This record gives sequence, C-alpha cells and structure tokens, in this order.
Amino acid sequence: MMIIRKHKSLAVLLAIGCHAPLVLADKASVSIDSPVNGAELDQKVRCRVYYEITLRSKGDHAYLYLDDKRVAMLRRLKDSYILDPLAPGKHEICIKIVTGGHTPIGVQQCNKISVEKHVVELKETPLATHIH
Repeated sequence: MMIIRKHKSLAVLLAIGCHAPLVLADKASVSIDSPVNGAELDQKVRCRVYYEITLRSKGDHAYLYLDDKRVAMLRRLKDSYILDPLAPGKHEICIKIVTGGHTPIGVQQCNKISVEKHVVELKETPLATHIH
C-alpha cells in the first residue's frame, strides 16, 4: 500500500511538473522593434517595420495594420516589412496575431509614430550675397 501511494504521488508530481512548462511556454507575443513608440520619421524616409512574433497554439499568422487598415500578412516570425511612403501626420502601426480563420486572438502591439514634412532651409551665405 505504501509503494502504491509513493507511485501515485510521483505520478502527480510528474504530471504537474511536465504540464507547468507547457502552460508557461504557450504564451503568444508580438514585438515591434522599430519604429519605436513615439518615433518621429521624415516623410522622405521609407518606414521599415522590424518585428518578432511568437504564435503558439491559437495563432496561425499575423497582420500588419497602418491606421486600422490591414496592409500585409506576416507569416515569418522575425522579419521586416517596408511600408509605402507615409503622409505627414500621426500614424499607428499595429501587428495582430490571428487564427487560421483570420480572427484576432487578442495578442498585438501598436506603436504610434509621427511623420514630419521634409523641410529644406535655404540660407544665404556671405559669398552668395557679395557676388557681383
């Protein structure tokens, strides 16, 4: 009887011990490494979004959104995507993990950025004003 209790206790401990890491490892995640939240970009510079995704059990792939509009499907877990030129103003870049049926699972990251108009300042130099 004592041997059976030890084996049952051992079986329970093994089951809990083996199950716990699976629960912890089942967490999906999204990381937008660049542009960072709050970044200010020049209108003339193309915006490259660097990302890393951990899908896990419910996630199948991810979508990249710009201002709530889906612009790309992301199947690679770590990569980058170049956006079309952005208009001056405030923008939001989001990556959302979705199921095989394209339903968001609630795991996402959104970064707010601003794009500034490229302004070239022409200054007079002393040589330019004294040329005859």
